Amino acid sequence: MGLYQQPPPQKGSHCHVLQSVSYTLLLYDSSVIMGNISDTTRLEREITDLLVCHEQTDVLLSAIARTVGTSFAADVCWLIVGQAIVDHRQVFSWHDNSEASGLTSELSLPAAEIFSSDRLRDLRQPLVINDLATQSNQDLLSQALLADSIHSLVLAPAQLSGKIIGYLLLVKSQPNQWRTKDADKLKTILALIAIAIDKSQIYQKSLTLNHYQTILPELSRALAQNLGKEQIFQLALSSTAKSIQIDLGLVLLIKYDEAPSIRTAETQIPKATVTVAEEWLNQTNPLISAKDAQIGLSFGLNECVLLQKAYQQAPKPLIVSNDGYNLTQVRLASLYPEFSDWLIVPLIGISREPNNRGMVLGFLVFQHSQTRIWHPEELALVNWISTLTSTAIIQSQTLFQVQNLVEERTAQLQSSLEVQAMLYEKTRQQLEQVRQAKKAREEFMDSISHELRTPLTAMNLAIRMLRQPGLPDERRANYFNILEQQCNQEISLVNDLLDWGRLESKQYPVQVQSVNLRQLLDQLAQSFANAKQWTQKGLKLELEFPNSPIHLQTDQDILKRILSELLTNAGKYSLEESNIYVRVNRPNPSQQIILTVTNTGNCIPDDEITNIFEPLHRPPDTAKKAVRGTGLGLALVKSFVQHLHGAIAVSSNSLSSNLGCETCFTLTLPQTVENF
Repeated sequence: MGLYQQPPPQKGSHCHVLQSVSYTLLLYDSSVIMGNISDTTRLEREITDLLVCHEQTDVLLSAIARTVGTSFAADVCWLIVGQAIVDHRQVFSWHDNSEASGLTSELSLPAAEIFSSDRLRDLRQPLVINDLATQSNQDLLSQALLADSIHSLVLAPAQLSGKIIGYLLLVKSQPNQWRTKDADKLKTILALIAIAIDKSQIYQKSLTLNHYQTILPELSRALAQNLGKEQIFQLALSSTAKSIQIDLGLVLLIKYDEAPSIRTAETQIPKATVTVAEEWLNQTNPLISAKDAQIGLSFGLNECVLLQKAYQQAPKPLIVSNDGYNLTQVRLASLYPEFSDWLIVPLIGISREPNNRGMVLGFLVFQHSQTRIWHPEELALVNWISTLTSTAIIQSQTLFQVQNLVEERTAQLQSSLEVQAMLYEKTRQQLEQVRQAKKAREEFMDSISHELRTPLTAMNLAIRMLRQPGLPDERRANYFNILEQQCNQEISLVNDLLDWGRLESKQYPVQVQSVNLRQLLDQLAQSFANAKQWTQKGLKLELEFPNSPIHLQTDQDILKRILSELLTNAGKYSLEESNIYVRVNRPNPSQQIILTVTNTGNCIPDDEITNIFEPLHRPPDTAKKAVRGTGLGLALVKSFVQHLHGAIAVSSNSLSSNLGCETCFTLTLPQTVENF
């Protein structure tokens, strides 16, 4: 046994950052290495210098692979960290770049998987194969290596404290006779390689721990700040991708057609839609840097067997490779065919039952373009990330539900306020109608009282005068005329009230008979021509008829009453020395008669036109102009017209001469009225 101590670096050298470094190397029997002492020592020193000078483990191990491969004149040298050659991240290689060898720095997938098989895990001594082609029984390993153009190899385990922590693999494309001194030199440097691998693992764990200590607080702060779920998704994917070195990260969200029941949620695949909510791609990977984003893409959960399997075994993560799956049944694999290994982590909601898992909200999917394994600390990190991501989804859903509830309650409140406003306005209008009705009723009572008392007063006065003795016959006759006139006026007013009541109760009879309209109007014209009011104002009535006679089958008394009220109303509001026109027209072949009564007088405002046929309504200026009336005349006219199945309308248009307005009442009556 012998000891070798590496001297400290010279002052000013590129390794001066370490003031004093010493490595004690336990060498094998000195008699074994005496024959090749300089070569072995030189290799030990080179590896020791690399250990001292390189902090980055990937650079360190790649440099050691180059140094060892060159020293052994190998075509390719691999340094494997751990016992999983299939994980590309843990393999550091060197290649002599000679095209003649036909080798590459990467093993094919079959050879890599065979190297990681159980039969090599207990390898304690170097495995030396001089020529694979000449072996009597070529197993799967030999066939896989030959397929990679490997004919000769040395596979040596690197051990620390009796535990295998890695491998050194030297290969040649041609058969080679590995010498005893090569094996002895290999044994000598395996301790240094074990130290390098151990340093790599410690460095990698420290980096991983540092990433973990950065990611989780950062995501927690994002949740506390109520950032949008899209920002949290992107932060979770990008941070996790950098920590565990992946090429693709996805957040998939599930929307259920119907919420699965607690009993069937873990056994049956529900009808649901999966949507790519967020995507992260490693832009430094040339295989995927130009790939189109799939964000927003949706597909059925039943289209992907991987997601179905992940759903069923939730909350445990699913680790799977593309091998063995029909890509037509794996929607994710068809979307991302560049990737091989998959890690699918279910996103679980809050469980309301202690013995049941929560609802699966979606999945975190991590993938790499090359083969790899997922280490326990990586799975632990991803589980924490999935928990925080699930919290973000629940928080977003809760916020969305709260916002919807607030909007719903706000809409309900707004609707309630609108209904209240409508009710208030309706109540206000009803109160206004009540007030107007009360006012109209009071005005009507005042008008009726006045109209009733005025004839009675005149009648009472005439009776008193008739009681005087010695009254001349002429004056006595005059008083009898006054008494008769006022009595008729009183009777007419009472009849109007009674007729209005019967019309309102639909109890007014219609006596249908043949009416010659021209004769009726001629009688009315003669009667109004002698009326005192018309003669005092100098009013004239003009009648216009078609050439052919017009006969109506209607109630003559009601029609006469209608025309009398219209002519009386026209006389009240006409200007002095003006004409009142009654025009009769019969459109051919219409079965209707159109009759208009037109006069010239004051204009009727638009708001008054809409109320002019209302019972008890009188224009505001009638009291000032001392126009007598009760407000029943036009209301009776409209009721009588409707009673005869007719219609009536009014218009008031200004004249160009600024001499008032032309007011026209248009009466439309059927030629025949059924007898009710």
